[in-house]
Amino acid sequence: MNRALDMISLRVLPVSARFSMPDFATGATRFDEQRSFPEAIGAELRDIVLARVPGGPQAWLLETGIGTGRIAAPFAAAGCRYTGLDSSPAMLARCRGRFGKAAGPRADLVLGDMRRLPFPDGRFDAVLAASVYRVAAPWQMAAAEASRVLARPGVICLMKHVVASGSMEHVLAERKREILASLGAGRYPEGGASDEEVAGFFAERGATVERIETAAWNTTATPRACLARYLRGSRVAITPYAEPLRRELEAFAVKQYASLDIEEEVARTMRVLIIGLAARS
Repeated sequence: MNRALDMISLRVLPVSARFSMPDFATGATRFDEQRSFPEAIGAELRDIVLARVPGGPQAWLLETGIGTGRIAAPFAAAGCRYTGLDSSPAMLARCRGRFGKAAGPRADLVLGDMRRLPFPDGRFDAVLAASVYRVAAPWQMAAAEASRVLARPGVICLMKHVVASGSMEHVLAERKREILASLGAGRYPEGGASDEEVAGFFAERGATVERIETAAWNTTATPRACLARYLRGSRVAITPYAEPLRRELEAFAVKQYASLDIEEEVARTMRVLIIGLAARS
């Protein structure tokens, strides 16, 4: 298995202008508002990861696509050795602001590309990523790099903010994807993949995969707020898709819910896929 994983990069297309990382600068100021979770959930995520990482609290962790540091914060607060990489200077600036001096020397923030990690082989005991493989194109290159810098045994942890199936946010998000697909945009940006696809890729090569969900929490949603968030997204905001998406999704929401301002309590969890890579033979 490990030789197969180590050879991934030899079969992946080189990064080119066709596969560029999106610019998240415009969304950095609103990112925490859209993706935040209670402090207790952050602590639960940290405990889930550390219970499965060789070395536990003494392990060295890498997060690719650290963003504003929402995942990293509870690890840094606990004194974990943590390195965070992001391709967006705006996101890293907000991350530094979040940590302040509290993180100390054990949290290192790096500007870089998860498809070309600036770290030596086997440097980290765990590699974390939260919903970033869908925009990392080609995603196989990012997976190969995560495998390369991971010590053996080690774990890759893929985390995603999940809303309850059938909830307003779930229904509108699915309709949004259908509309984008009809416009030729595809379910994910070209070359990206879901966490499940990435986990399946490693599982086919002998890795173990464990699926865990945190406790749930509730927030209030409205169709208007959901639509505004979708239109601010980096994939839509500066593209020709924005206006037809707004028009079609607004009409769907009014038909489905009668008003853009109707409120609904939406249950949320954080889902974690723990991909275990065994010691090199």
